[in-house]
Amino acid sequence: IKGAKENSTNQNYAGYLAFYTRPSGAVPVERFRITSDGRGLSQFTAKAWVRITDATTITDSHNISSVGNSASGKREINIDVDTANGNGCAVASAGGASSGSSYTYNATTHSIAAGSWGVTTSAHNNGSPWLANGGHICSILFAD
Repeated sequence: IKGAKENSTNQNYAGYLAFYTRPSGAVPVERFRITSDGRGLSQFTAKAWVRITDATTITDSHNISSVGNSASGKREINIDVDTANGNGCAVASAGGASSGSSYTYNATTHSIAAGSWGVTTSAHNNGSPWLANGGHICSILFAD
């Protein structure tokens, strides 16, 4: 366990708490970091996640700055602290209520970048799907 000093003259440790492992006598490798704002960071923790209702209302999130809505069923989720690159993995799910009980909602992710990713949602009602906002969307991103 190691903490980062605020600066070289201040001996109070602050900023983050890091956890390291030493594989077979090699140089220690940082595996997990808890930042001063309480975020846990590692390649094995979610970089960002969000729950959206209606078109762009964020009901809860982690590391999300905003959600844009370019058209019905098309959203751009904007990250507060960018990822290292656009090589992450995002998934999404959608659900909600519409007129009738036979509606099914689907969500797909696309356009993953260092600062955002896209989510498209569609509704089905015993026929061809159409783009629709749905009642709620949940999406999560894993990335460096």
